[in-house]
Amino acid sequence: MVAVFHIYGLAFFVLGLAIAITPKKHSKFLLAENVWLIAAFGILHGLNEWVDMFLIIGDPFDEVHLKVIRSILMPVSFVCLVVFGLKSIPSIRGRSAWLASLPLILIWGIMLVATDFSALMADIWGRYLLATPGILLTSYALFAQDKIVRQIIVSDRLWHIKTAAYAFLIYGFLSGVVVPEADFFPASHINYNSFMSTLDVPVQAFRALCAVVILYAMIKTLRIFEWETTEALKRSRDELEAAVEERTRSLKKAIDEVKVLSGMLPICSSCKKIRDDSGYWTQIESYVREHSEAEFSHGLCPDCAKILYPDIDIEKKLGQSEEHKE
Repeated sequence: MVAVFHIYGLAFFVLGLAIAITPKKHSKFLLAENVWLIAAFGILHGLNEWVDMFLIIGDPFDEVHLKVIRSILMPVSFVCLVVFGLKSIPSIRGRSAWLASLPLILIWGIMLVATDFSALMADIWGRYLLATPGILLTSYALFAQDKIVRQIIVSDRLWHIKTAAYAFLIYGFLSGVVVPEADFFPASHINYNSFMSTLDVPVQAFRALCAVVILYAMIKTLRIFEWETTEALKRSRDELEAAVEERTRSLKKAIDEVKVLSGMLPICSSCKKIRDDSGYWTQIESYVREHSEAEFSHGLCPDCAKILYPDIDIEKKLGQSEEHKE
């Protein structure tokens, strides 16, 4: 039994750690918002099963202190599952899920007080009032992910989610209905001893098996967050590549529109006309304007002004103009 409890606790403890370290901050899945509660359950319940293992081992572990620790760890772990299941119901979100779980906690507390804080009664009523509804709600919550996952076409992950849901469902019976024997129904009929006498295998062995299956299925389920991250990176890469391509096209278009004069230009030594590629002679300003972004404004240089207007003293006019500006 020591080995059974060791594997039992280890499976849930590893489950909690695996969920806790999986990146899921920016996930759009509803599961990502609340799966930390399953992680909390896994770690706390794993520790609870190891406490049971230490109780079997005995010395040097103190039995009284271990039972007190177990009486705290077990109900708290199952409360995490209750809240996780309630949060998956659309009409119950946020803090209202914790409030909705209070009646079960209060009833468990009342039963504990009524039985003089008996460790046995704490175990039995914790399983009836907290484990059973918590595990069933968790199973329902995982089944509810079916439609969400189908919407993003991750069918290979869907099988693992359903496996985890079915495993939790079976675990709900084994952990929430099969309890230590007591003198009231149903604990007087469905208990550890009756289970052992019927199957000749302790119920803890089947619980450990369910824990291993849940661990495997949930780790596979967590891959949907990896898939989601990969898809987001692919979309970002595609958007970046599209933006780069668009920018490249814009730059190429701008470069194509830039006109640059280069090479040898045939120009008339007399009239200064330039011969184009078609063999036609055009005015130099027309040629330059057509083959570049340059524009011209016409005027007269002093030498040409003397030839065209010999009666006008251009230099004197220019000097008077400069004095007038000053």
